[in-house]
Amino acid sequence: MKQLQDGQYAASVSIRSGTGTSTHDRVWRLVPRFDNRQAAVRYATEHALAWLDAGRRLPQPC
Repeated sequence: MKQLQDGQYAASVSIRSGTGTSTHDRVWRLVPRFDNRQAAVRYATEHALAWLDAGRRLPQPC
């Protein structure tokens, strides 16, 4: 979470996979702005969990 100049908070999510030189990091900067840090954290957590859940439901390669 990052506090902006106007006092609001911006939410982002980072999900890392792999190791060593095969590490990949996805970062989403989420659009809504929040009045407090807790609301930004909750929003980011909900979106990260939804993304992970969607990935578990995808067919796995053979």
